[in-house]
Amino acid sequence: MGDPLECVQGLVFDDVYQLSRDAKPIQIYAVGDQIRVSQCRTPLSREALLTFMTPTGQSHQAILLTGRDLAILLPLGHMHPGVSYRLIACDAAAAKNGFERVRSAAFGRGTSVTMGDGTNRPIEDIVPGDVVQTVGMGTRMVTGVAGYRQPLCHRASAIRMDAGAFGIPADLVMRPQQRVFVPSGSVNMAARAGDCVNENDVTMMVSGAIAFVQLLFKTPCVFYANGLAVESHIADQTDGGSVAAGTPHKLAEMLNVPASSKLTAANSQSLKPDATHTKAHMSS
Repeated sequence: MGDPLECVQGLVFDDVYQLSRDAKPIQIYAVGDQIRVSQCRTPLSREALLTFMTPTGQSHQAILLTGRDLAILLPLGHMHPGVSYRLIACDAAAAKNGFERVRSAAFGRGTSVTMGDGTNRPIEDIVPGDVVQTVGMGTRMVTGVAGYRQPLCHRASAIRMDAGAFGIPADLVMRPQQRVFVPSGSVNMAARAGDCVNENDVTMMVSGAIAFVQLLFKTPCVFYANGLAVESHIADQTDGGSVAAGTPHKLAEMLNVPASSKLTAANSQSLKPDATHTKAHMSS
């Protein structure tokens, strides 16, 4: 009905939203708790974690980011233009943890993580409060664990490193933006996983689905996944070149993910029993 996505006070449960087919992704940056739009450096706040349901019963979550006269939807998975997404939940308290899921590294179930005592444990068996071994920073406590299932396609692919690649003992699955430290002569070089694809023992997966697990940390660090040093936060896709492990470099906390304010809605039940209900219906 042409009613755009807006701040929490203007949301209405059971509204049906669609991503415009001409919607374009924008780049946003996150450093610490500060989030900004790259084009105009507009500061953004994490408004709420929204949950939508498709006509087929699948649920999708997204973070609503708002700024001055601006609302941006940051999907936690891939959202398709033209698909009807019905708003079924809005949780302001969960916005921070949901945002950390976007920024944090994700690995396939079965990935072995080196713990603080030197033992290895499947990533899905780690719980908040566990301690992992890091590179050059001693040990670091895991503050949260998140899991999700990601359908794969060309726009939402995964990288698979076969056992033996770069000396890892077992297959390792991760997102293309994940930065890893791979052997290069006498040093380990930092590179995005997507840049390591060689169609031999490092390949891109574009079909099927992967059950990912994320470890959340209070601050960025480098830990071991299947014996390979990996960064805890997703590297910005615009970062170029490689740097030697152990030398000063930025642990990227940047995002380059689809986001758009071009969503339209058809109104139904009000989110809050106040004047917002009338205002929302009038605007539609």
